[in-house]
Amino acid sequence: MKLHEIYPHNKFIFFTGAILVFTGTYLDSTNKASIYITLPFLVVGCLLVLLGLKKSPNRKSDEL
Repeated sequence: MKLHEIYPHNKFIFFTGAILVFTGTYLDSTNKASIYITLPFLVVGCLLVLLGLKKSPNRKSDEL
């Protein structure tokens, strides 16, 4: 797999994670919320971004 071929396979999950990461970083940088609020935003957002990039395994029925 080449590096330039990385793109989101599940766009809904990917962009939901990106919004959560953006919200978490905004709340952290402006000190509008405590670390106990921003840390779950960042962790869940990063997890969703990575899950959005994961390609589902090919099945034999998909190859037909």
